[in-house]
Amino acid sequence: MAPPLQATLGMFTGTYSGTDPGMLYDADIGAMYSSIPRTDYISPSFSMFGWMFFTFILLIIGIIRFQKREVK
Repeated sequence: MAPPLQATLGMFTGTYSGTDPGMLYDADIGAMYSSIPRTDYISPSFSMFGWMFFTFILLIIGIIRFQKREVK
């Protein structure tokens, strides 16, 4: 993946606190720095809880929808 694309993807997902893709790119090695500062917007445990809750809700919705009709 091209370094400017890596920087843009990192900014879009919010994992790393890169504001300028040019500052995150090391021209000597032709890639991003390995020590980009990470953002701590959400704790990992809260994130895991959110994804598990989202999955549980989707499972419940699926069970309710499939009880209403027969699967042939």
